Amino acid sequence: MVSVAISGNGSNWQTLDMIIDTGADLVVLPESMIAQLGLANSAFTRKNMQTANGVTEAKIGTLQELRIAGETVENVEVAFIADQLLGKNCLLGMSVLGRYQINIDDKSQLITLFKK
Repeated sequence: MVSVAISGNGSNWQTLDMIIDTGADLVVLPESMIAQLGLANSAFTRKNMQTANGVTEAKIGTLQELRIAGETVENVEVAFIADQLLGKNCLLGMSVLGRYQINIDDKSQLITLFKK
């Protein structure tokens, strides 16, 4: 888990704990967060996505900014899926992680991100 701050439009911010998921192509958030992030009037692309629980429809959009460990990542592709499919989980996927080199130290249970 990692703590991040996210904003859909640059003015509405949410701080939350996300699960690092190198198997997720995108950042994945519950659909109920769309309005909280200031994205209620945004145009989304609808796409079927493969999840651990099967195929589901997602709303694909862009977060203006995501802040993690003092770093700011801009224009992050995000998938919003039905809340009941995520439970209370939010996934930090490769639309952010792919911008970094990832070092996983299993012994110390530490993940370090290095800018590419």
